[in-house]
Amino acid sequence: SVLRQAFIGRESLLGSWHPQTLASANNLAGLLWAKGKLKEAEQLQRHACEGREFVLGPYHPQTMVSLNNFAGLLRAAGKGQEAEQCQRRAAMGLERSLGPRHPHTLTALGALALLLEEAGDGDAARALQETVLEGREQTL
Repeated sequence: SVLRQAFIGRESLLGSWHPQTLASANNLAGLLWAKGKLKEAEQLQRHACEGREFVLGPYHPQTMVSLNNFAGLLRAAGKGQEAEQCQRRAAMGLERSLGPRHPHTLTALGALALLLEEAGDGDAARALQETVLEGREQTL
């Protein structure tokens, strides 16, 4: 695929830890996830998360996007507990870097609420969903 070629090309030309290579890893992982290749997608997305955290910092918005994507992938792979931890980090990081009412923060908090609901913590999920709803009402 074009995304795989872009990733391989950037990796060989720029190195594994270059921000553009990491962006390609993130994009290719999303494609692999969509094709049902969860194991390969998980490895690549983990690399994108770790690389972006190292290169860009733990609270950079691109790092948080990778974490958010990784949490969704982990959820799809049936790894709910790890997905919840990852989603929590993404939501808290987005809140810190973009603010509590930013649309990306609210979306990440909504995804966290879904994971909490699936884990059986309905009270925490509902409280978080109310926070998201209030935030969306205030920003619209």
